[in-house]
Amino acid sequence: MVQPLFWTWEKAKQQLRCLELQATLYQILQENTKPMVSNKPEGAEQEPLHYQELSKKEKPQDRIRSAYDPEIRSGYKSKSLKFTGDKIQVLESRIHGLILNTEPIPGNEWDGDRLAPMVEEVINRHGIVPKQVVGDTAYGTGENRKKIQEMQILLTAPIQKYTNPTGLLENDWFVYDAKLDEVTCPLGYSTSKKVRNNPNQGHQFKFDAKTCKACPLYKLCTTNENGRTVFISDYYEIMEQGKSYNQTGAGKSALSARYDVERTNHEAANHHGLRKPRTRGRESLRIISKLTAMVINLKIMVKKLTEPIQPFYRFKKYENRMKAPVCPN
Repeated sequence: MVQPLFWTWEKAKQQLRCLELQATLYQILQENTKPMVSNKPEGAEQEPLHYQELSKKEKPQDRIRSAYDPEIRSGYKSKSLKFTGDKIQVLESRIHGLILNTEPIPGNEWDGDRLAPMVEEVINRHGIVPKQVVGDTAYGTGENRKKIQEMQILLTAPIQKYTNPTGLLENDWFVYDAKLDEVTCPLGYSTSKKVRNNPNQGHQFKFDAKTCKACPLYKLCTTNENGRTVFISDYYEIMEQGKSYNQTGAGKSALSARYDVERTNHEAANHHGLRKPRTRGRESLRIISKLTAMVINLKIMVKKLTEPIQPFYRFKKYENRMKAPVCPN
């Protein structure tokens, strides 16, 4: 019934849409189920193919969550708070509070991935290069810092702290010398032996197993019988520069300003309906988010224009100086 009906449609757009929906349903089937193995011997009459649901671990993390809106994905607001939908990135002016750019992204996408493209878009659109970009920890990756630095812009963001999952000595106890390309442990032992760690964009430095086992801090340092390893990122130097700047007065002042955008996010989400937008598809959400940004900007400009003019008074200081008494001769 389906095949004859498919070819009777006169409009090619209907056929294309039908194929898109079939592809979506097939992808959902592949991501959530698998064919059941038949116990019948070969040659026997086979039953229709049956499917069983995959376990939670077997299902891909990037799978389709909704047949109604196949583009949305599941993400985490925090370690314990999970959501299904899209996130909207907001780039605004620190001085005026005007929204300069917005971009919806999948819920499972890392927040910092869109920073450089959004900044570039603002520069190309307005022809003005900002002196500084301030963001949360997710935006302060080494890769982002390098890209923003190449634009002659200062990126200020908190440095993400990586903790040792074993609960033993942290990497901060070890000192990396960029000139010698070696890592030194707290007791002064050094190593230049390293292997590439492509997923994390850096190198894993390895200490000699015999040296580690003879060390009095061995049990406090590692549980690896092959010796302690320390990861050094390709962006180690630029991250250290950012860490030092964050400790300065200018850095602390800039970091405190990153909370200003939260008020804008609150207004867009709760007063303009972006918390639960009535849209289907990311392109529709992109249009709605940009229209919302325009409305918020208009509100800011109208508020600025309708502010009462403050009277200007000019004061002049008059001094009544008493002349010193003149002594008679």
